Amino acid sequence: DWSRAANWSPAGVPAAVDTVRIVAAANAAVLNADAAVSRIVIVGNSLTLNGNRLAVSGDFQTGEGSNSSGVLTMQSAADTLTIGGVATFGGAPLSGQLTAGVLLAAGDFTQVYVGSNWESFQASGAHRTVLNGTAAQTVSFTNPGTAGQTSFFQDLEIAKSGGSVSLGSAVFANGQ
Repeated sequence: DWSRAANWSPAGVPAAVDTVRIVAAANAAVLNADAAVSRIVIVGNSLTLNGNRLAVSGDFQTGEGSNSSGVLTMQSAADTLTIGGVATFGGAPLSGQLTAGVLLAAGDFTQVYVGSNWESFQASGAHRTVLNGTAAQTVSFTNPGTAGQTSFFQDLEIAKSGGSVSLGSAVFANGQ
């Protein structure tokens, strides 16, 4: 339960100015209301949006260093993740975890290989990723493909008001 102060160290519900580290714990982080933070690193656990909106004004990251765990779950059409900084996916395999909702990325978008997780970004179903930065953005996948042990978008939309999008690798979108 994201909104329960006792679930956090130090005790207190994360605020818009906070950097949040979701690490190995008995319980996964599950949003039960809309929230905003400065930065998120998910390593050793998971974050489920649960039909809510999460605004991250800075960077968002799954996995860290040689730790290839960290899962983002978006399975509701109402799930919305807004990332103002760099989005880096290097955590656990996301097959079946990104099936609905919208991920809005204003900074660079990177999928990296950590451990044995080539498939650290596998969107499917009705999931949509929107590149909406106002400056130049780069999209890069360590292991791009359309299925299996690869990473890919489902629906990809470019809705920029300025700047360009550069591809640092091959990039696949299985939907639109």
